[in-house]
Amino acid sequence: EGDAIIGFCNGEYLENMPAIRQHTKRTIFVNCMTWLFNKEKELMKQGMIAMFLYQNEEVRQKNMPLLKRCNDDPAISFLTFKPYFHNDSFPFIAERSGEYFGCGRISRQDADKFAANTLHIYEYFVSPLFKRGLFLGFDQRSREKIGEPYGWIRTARDQREVSQQDFY
Repeated sequence: EGDAIIGFCNGEYLENMPAIRQHTKRTIFVNCMTWLFNKEKELMKQGMIAMFLYQNEEVRQKNMPLLKRCNDDPAISFLTFKPYFHNDSFPFIAERSGEYFGCGRISRQDADKFAANTLHIYEYFVSPLFKRGLFLGFDQRSREKIGEPYGWIRTARDQREVSQQDFY
């Protein structure tokens, strides 16, 4: 059977599932979105994903019946887990600057992490203060999908440009 192989919200993992299944039947997919990938449903129909993990119960309850309609094999598991977060690395900051309204998003470099209307959403943030934004995990693929961010939004490819702590 081989060791379990986990794909964390990764389209490449889904695309490569036939090759992965040559090494193990213990395939686990963590979908961090609130919607299903088309490939995820296709692989479920084929019984190629052995377990689905979710970061919150509401999404599991929403997606599980949709996936079971594709394949109701009782051997396929659906579980919720509590992600680890090291609070000490991100201490609460009670006193923040009153000079600007800060907003942003953090993800890996993947155009799928940015909705096509991301800039529209950020444009309509209303604040009496100057807006300042940061997109961490933004690269050329993201730019091609959503366009050039507004001048008040800084972009960084990864944590080497802006650490997660500095983002916060």
